[in-house]
Amino acid sequence: MSPYQFFVVGWLRLLHTSGLKIFFFGFSLTLEVNFYFSRGLKILDIPLSPMIDHGFTHSKLNRWLEQIVKKYDRGRITPNQLTISALFLGLLASGFVYLSGISPISWEIIYLVLGEFALATSFILDVFDGILARNRNPTVFGGILDIFCDRTVEISILIAIVSTAPSYLLWSGLFSLASIVLCITIFLLMGSVQTERIPEEKKVIFYTHGIMERTETGIFLLVLIAVPFPLFRMSILWIFFGLVLLTALQRLYIAYRVLSNSIRIKHK
Repeated sequence: MSPYQFFVVGWLRLLHTSGLKIFFFGFSLTLEVNFYFSRGLKILDIPLSPMIDHGFTHSKLNRWLEQIVKKYDRGRITPNQLTISALFLGLLASGFVYLSGISPISWEIIYLVLGEFALATSFILDVFDGILARNRNPTVFGGILDIFCDRTVEISILIAIVSTAPSYLLWSGLFSLASIVLCITIFLLMGSVQTERIPEEKKVIFYTHGIMERTETGIFLLVLIAVPFPLFRMSILWIFFGLVLLTALQRLYIAYRVLSNSIRIKHK
């Protein structure tokens, strides 16, 4: 082994063994900064919002897409059919990612390109199913199906990514999946609390906005597929874990604020 190879292998082992310690140090610092930042926002009464998803929802592009759907909607395709199609393409993308990890380098690139294309198409259909549903009468089941399919695609892609290099990506992948579970849990709990306050016939699915929404998650997953280097993927997964966990904590803080206000109103 040449000195250069020895240096590279040693550096990779150091990153692999000390990655968790470095990450937790950085993440604890991030939590501290976010805590003081959140306190400042609370004083100013400025709600935290998603990084990209919120901007896209209120963008000219989204309004333009809504106009196109409204103009050409003939009722031949239902929002649920688009949702199921997006689920199928997302699962297909995860299959391509898995195959890229067990194939020669020439086929690996082909499978990654196919996976990237399938996942991007899945996200586009996911955008249009929401627009189409809003153009008609959205249903609660449609919202439930959309959430189920979105999380299924995200989890399948993460599992496929981890399978390409488990010795590097196991822990970052597990923590990422755990953060998704926490985020879903607080999301469902807040939804159940909100729906208990309104009549049965008016119940809908409540979305509590956070830092990491569907658009941000989609970008992370597309980047994970596009760059097949294990150390890069490990870094992206740790960042993903941190942001999703912050989203869960943010929603927990919002729940505390909402419930505290309701208790004060009852006492008055």
